[in-house]
Amino acid sequence: MLAGLVVCCLGTLPVGLAGVLAAPAAADEGSGDTTAAAPVLRWEVSQQFDDHLSSHELGGGATEDSDGVVTFPGGSGTYDPATGVSEVAYQGSVRGAFQLGQEFYHVRIAEPVLHVDGSGRGEMTALVSAANIAAQGEEAQETQPARVVMFGFDAGSSDWSPDGALASLSATPDWAGVVEPGSDDAAELGMDEGTPIDGRAWAVPFLHQITSGVRAHFYATGSGSDEKKRPAAFVAQATPTDVVPEPEPAAPLSLDWAVSQEFTDVFDRSLSGGATESDGVVTFPDGRGSHDEATGVTTVSYAGSVTGSVPDPFLGISTQYSLTLADPRLQVDGTGVGQVTAVVSGETPSRLSAVLPILPGTSTTPTRVVVATFSVTGEDWSVSDGVATLGTTPDWATVGKSFPGAFLDQVTEESRDHFRATNEDPAQDAKAPAPLTATAVHVPAPEPEPEPEPETCEPAPASPSVAVSRLDTTSGDTYRILGTGFRAESCPGDSGVYVGIAEGDVLPDVSERENTEQFLAVDWVTPGRIVDGAFSSTLSLPDGAPEGTVSVFTWQAHTHSNTSQDTVTSLPGRDAGPVTTTTTLRVLKKPAAGGRGAMRILVTADGAPATGRVELKVRQSGRVETHRATLRSGGKVKVRLDRASEGKLVAVATYPGDEGHDRSKDRVRFKVR
Repeated sequence: MLAGLVVCCLGTLPVGLAGVLAAPAAADEGSGDTTAAAPVLRWEVSQQFDDHLSSHELGGGATEDSDGVVTFPGGSGTYDPATGVSEVAYQGSVRGAFQLGQEFYHVRIAEPVLHVDGSGRGEMTALVSAANIAAQGEEAQETQPARVVMFGFDAGSSDWSPDGALASLSATPDWAGVVEPGSDDAAELGMDEGTPIDGRAWAVPFLHQITSGVRAHFYATGSGSDEKKRPAAFVAQATPTDVVPEPEPAAPLSLDWAVSQEFTDVFDRSLSGGATESDGVVTFPDGRGSHDEATGVTTVSYAGSVTGSVPDPFLGISTQYSLTLADPRLQVDGTGVGQVTAVVSGETPSRLSAVLPILPGTSTTPTRVVVATFSVTGEDWSVSDGVATLGTTPDWATVGKSFPGAFLDQVTEESRDHFRATNEDPAQDAKAPAPLTATAVHVPAPEPEPEPEPETCEPAPASPSVAVSRLDTTSGDTYRILGTGFRAESCPGDSGVYVGIAEGDVLPDVSERENTEQFLAVDWVTPGRIVDGAFSSTLSLPDGAPEGTVSVFTWQAHTHSNTSQDTVTSLPGRDAGPVTTTTTLRVLKKPAAGGRGAMRILVTADGAPATGRVELKVRQSGRVETHRATLRSGGKVKVRLDRASEGKLVAVATYPGDEGHDRSKDRVRFKVR
C-alpha cells in the first residue's frame, strides 16, 4: 500500500538511502565516462495530460520534446548498485492546462522525488496543485502546492541498467486496482458508483490534491479515453554510490556449469574469454565478487563464454542454429533467492548461407537476461581459506519445467525446445538446468557485540511507612493515605512514587507504567508532593470492589526501579456488599495489524449467569475505544473490536453490578502484529 495523504508542503524532501539486493540488467556494461551530468527524470505524465491538458508551461529548467516527454533536470540523490535502493529529487515543473478561449482547468507538477525501498517497491511524489473555474456544475476550486504520492510502482533488479556514469531505472506506474470501486476512498473522491473501472486510477493522495473539476482525467470513468489517463512509464536516472572494493580472493573464483545435459549432448561447444570445459562442464573463470555470511547476499561476476551450435543435419557443413552465454553473474538476495544471469544471444542462419552467405538469417542482440533461478540457505555454502563455495541445482519442476522466459525469448525459436519440456516423458528432464558450483570471496559475519552490562542501582536504605484511615463520605469507600519516610528519587530517572489499592497483599508486577491499570484506584505522587519525605493521598474504591483482602501499596515511579519505596498496608474493614461476581474476558479472534478482532465477556454471580450491561475498553498506542453491550442468555456477550494497529493492546471488561451484584472486571493483553 502506498502510504499517506499530503506528506509535506512547499519544498523538496531530504534525500536518503536504504538497501536491498538488485542487479544491472544491461547487455554489456561499457566503460563509459567517469563523470556525468546531474541525473534527469524523463516522463510524459500521461497521454491525457499531453493531449487534453495540452497547454504546457515549463519551469525550473524542465524541457519537453516533440513526443510530449518532459525532462526534469538537476537530480540530487543516489542509487546504491549493491542494494538497488534509491532516492532522488529532481528539479523543474510542468503546468498542463485545458484552454478553449479561456483556461478551464490546470494541473501543475513540480520537483518530483523518486523513492525505492528495500523490497523493490517504489513511489513518485511531487509538489502538486490544481485549479478549475466555475463551469458545468462545478464550483471554482484551487489547491495550493503540497507534496503527495502520485503513483506507486515495482522496481525489480532487471529494471536498473548502467547509463554511462549514472544508473537508469525504467518502470511503469501502477494503474489497475489502485482504488477499489465503491470504497470509502472512491466515495470521498466523489466517484460515481462502479468507478474507477477496474480500480484504474492514480494514487489516492494525488487525486485528493487536484480539484474535482479536473479529477476525472486521472481515473477510468468508462470513457473511450480511459487508457490515455494512466500515468506514463518513466525513465529515472540516479548517481550510483561509491562501491567498496571487493577484497582480493585467496584463490581464483569460478563458476562450473554444464548448462544442461541436453546442451552437452546436442550442441557442439566452442569456448572463448578464458572459459574451459571438462566432461561437458564449462568453467567460467576470473570471478569477482563476494558472499556475505551474515546476510547471505552474494554477487559474483565471471568471465568467458560458451557457444553451442547444432550442425545442419543435411549439409553437415553449416550451423543450423546456435546460442552464446557470456559473462555469467551469480546473485543471491537476503532471503536466499538466487539467479544466474548472462549475456545471451542466439542465431539461426539462412539454410542456404553455406552457399549464399549474403542471405540473412535471424539473430538476437546480446542482452543480459536471467538464465536460471534457485533458492539456497546458509547450509548450502561451505567455506575454506577465505573462499565460499555454493553447490545448488536450479529450479525446473517448480517453474513449469522450463528455463526462464527471458532466456527463451533471447534465443532463436529453433533453439527453444532444447530448454523446455515439450511432453510428459521423463526423458524431458535432460533439458533441466544442470547443477552448478560457484565460488566467491567469503565475507565473514561480524563478531557479535558483547551484551552491555545491565545498569545497577543500589539506593540508600529507606524506612517508608503508610497510615490508612477511612473517611466518612456518602459516595462510597474513600481512604486517606499518609506516607512518611519516602523519597522522590532513589535511582536516576525515578519520579516520585505511586499509591494504589489492589486485591491481595502482594504487590502486582509494576515494572511498566501501564500496569497501573491492574489497580482498583491509583495516584501518582509527583516529586513536588513529597515534602520532607511525607505526602498525603485520597483514594476511593469503585462500586463493586471485591470483599476479600484488599491492600494499599506504594512503589517507586514510574518503572519500579528499586524496592526501597515498597510498602503494603491492609485497608480498614468495610461493610459486606452485594453478591460477588466474576467477569471473564476471552479473545475469540486475535486481530492482525489493520484487522478487527472479537472478544467474549462472561459474567457469573456465585456460579450463576449475571444480567445487565458490561463495558469493554481497549487501549492501544494512546487510543482508547469503548464498547457497551447487554449480557445475553448465559451471562455472555460477544464484542467486535475496531481495527487494530501494530503494538501492545490492553482490553479491560467491566461489569458495573447492580443492587444485588457487585462490580467485577477482567483484562487481557497481547501484541498485535
